[in-house]
Amino acid sequence: MKAQLEGVIEAYNAADPEAFKSAYTEDAWVISMRRPIKASREEIGAAFTPGMSQYLFHTDLDVLDVEVHGDIAYMIGRSKLTGKPREGATVPAFVEERIYTAIFKRDGDEWLIHRHMESTSPIEGSDLPE
Repeated sequence: MKAQLEGVIEAYNAADPEAFKSAYTEDAWVISMRRPIKASREEIGAAFTPGMSQYLFHTDLDVLDVEVHGDIAYMIGRSKLTGKPREGATVPAFVEERIYTAIFKRDGDEWLIHRHMESTSPIEGSDLPE
């Protein structure tokens, strides 16, 4: 399942909206700290496709817990997302420490992202404002 989340980043960096969307169920939700809830594969694609021309992402996914219950699986972890502007883009670079919860549904032999929720969550010992 970690591979599905890494595959989303790869599709984003390849500027491949169809591959990006295909990682999600038709009725998937993305709940993010940066944008309103997106509640379908099409909404998710429409929200993320414009940024594909602006950023290249790298993420270090640390899986803290995984549970599989039949055709549903839950994964919780931490990640450090680094966004760098693509050549010619005028967006700022950034690094964010996050915590995520991903719920997957099995579709045949494949796991698809059904719900993906994330928020900032600094790693203990990081430089935090007081």
